[in-house]
Amino acid sequence: MGLKISRFGHWKQPTQVTKLEGMGITELYICARPSSDRGGFAEQAHSMYDNLSNVLSKHRANPCNVITEKVFFSDVDRQFREFEKIRKDWYTRCSHNAESLPATIFLHQPPCHPGRLCELQAYALFPTGGGEVKVRSLDGTSGLTSGKVVEYRGIRHLYLTNLTGGQGMAILADNFYLILRDRSPF
Repeated sequence: MGLKISRFGHWKQPTQVTKLEGMGITELYICARPSSDRGGFAEQAHSMYDNLSNVLSKHRANPCNVITEKVFFSDVDRQFREFEKIRKDWYTRCSHNAESLPATIFLHQPPCHPGRLCELQAYALFPTGGGEVKVRSLDGTSGLTSGKVVEYRGIRHLYLTNLTGGQGMAILADNFYLILRDRSPF
């Protein structure tokens, strides 16, 4: 069976999706934006996550399937604390587990569209065949560093975000070593 690629949405719409289907899994590459360029930051951030939720539902996925996020802020210093709460509340409400937060990169890079205060890109992965996809958060990271380990058909993928160096890197290096050590040689 080959790979099927589909695209949905337009850059002027609240969401754009590229969907890859094959080998018993589906991957979604999602761009979610606020529905309106009006309103304050909190209103736009809530709207952005509502749009992400709609896309996931439409493609029979859920927030637990989101592996990574890249979030763009118009003013990260002023918006981050408020965003952090909105994001955690959304994932807790949608997946009933704050531990399912994806590995995320936070960028002080305003969205291109004037008036837009935030935007996100998400990567979701879920099984559509008979196999199982195992996902776990990488423990022992410090600061904003986060990671996910995804295993499917005996292959492990490691997603790491916000690596900046510093004291926490020793713990992260130990975790990375354990992931590699447990991997079967090929």
